[in-house]
Amino acid sequence: MAFVIIKSRPENILSNIQYICLYAELEDDSEIWFMNLKSSIEIVREVLKDAKNKGWRKGILNSTSQRMESMRKELKKKEKQKKWRASIVQLESTSPPPSPNF
Repeated sequence: MAFVIIKSRPENILSNIQYICLYAELEDDSEIWFMNLKSSIEIVREVLKDAKNKGWRKGILNSTSQRMESMRKELKKKEKQKKWRASIVQLESTSPPPSPNF
């Protein structure tokens, strides 16, 4: 399973695992598969710790606080874009329509 994790290059897998741990109520069989997945992720983390490839593995090796900070920055950026778009819509709706030239 570790090989599959490495080949699939999952994004934010640790935060997804943490979410499942916190909020999911797994059945017995599902719990066994989930524990197998968590163990495989730990194996991948150990193997990649010394690897020189710094691409997708950041999602696996970064600490939770680093990932959370990155997510906060992304949310702030999206919030700014929403406000900017809303202000443009507001300007368009409050400006008087152009007078026709007959």
